[in-house]
Amino acid sequence: MSSWGDFLIKEIEGFRVERGRVALWSIGGCGFVIKTPEQTVYIDPYFGGSVPPETLRMIPVPFEPAMIRRADAVLCTHEHLDHCHKESLSPVYANTQALFVAPPPAVKLELDWGFDRSRIREVKPGDKVNLKGVDIHAVEGYDPLSEGAVMYVLQSGGITLFHSGDVWYFGGFAKVGDQWNIDVALINFGNNPPGKQLYLTPCDFLRAARDLRAKKAIPMHWDMWKHSYQDPIIVQEIAGKLFPNVEVHIMRLGDRLVYPA
Repeated sequence: MSSWGDFLIKEIEGFRVERGRVALWSIGGCGFVIKTPEQTVYIDPYFGGSVPPETLRMIPVPFEPAMIRRADAVLCTHEHLDHCHKESLSPVYANTQALFVAPPPAVKLELDWGFDRSRIREVKPGDKVNLKGVDIHAVEGYDPLSEGAVMYVLQSGGITLFHSGDVWYFGGFAKVGDQWNIDVALINFGNNPPGKQLYLTPCDFLRAARDLRAKKAIPMHWDMWKHSYQDPIIVQEIAGKLFPNVEVHIMRLGDRLVYPA
């Protein structure tokens, strides 16, 4: 009997993207698959489990990474486990010819895992990676819990996407909004446990979306861990009252968005 994961990976790899559009799938946490007419790009895929006692996974693994056969690039925003994970990335490295794009601390991990340097592109803020039909820009991030974290701006067919990774709220969002015309922004959001700051609060999320001038803002990372779970409906409710110009689009595990519709 086929599992839901079988159907999802078949949908992703078999889905035809028309010219002038992109398709996105949520694969949990900060993990997304972005597909253009020519490329399939994974960002921060994490197919691992819980890391007790603090990090308990709240959602199923969408599919096994060994099932992936079509990936042109795998982007990591930083070196943390749920963004750059050996057991998640190694099968993709073995079964595809994907290029692995990451900042220096994550690159060091990939090299330690035996990834060949020729399959890795190390990026720092301001760097650009060109794939056929897709331009990937590394943008400065602000994450005091990481070394050299970056955000990504992807451009394809006149559409511009943004991925924040785990960054905290800072002036860099406005700089991105000034430089690029952001269509879809993937922005982290979650509950911060007492005494800790890990993710953007609902209002920080909306401030970031406002600064980016994003046409559509998608909360991410809220679903992965028990200690940081928070219902994204909260973001929509606050947006309706305080940020009426921000369109919040909620994607749950396995959901697909085609932009423009």
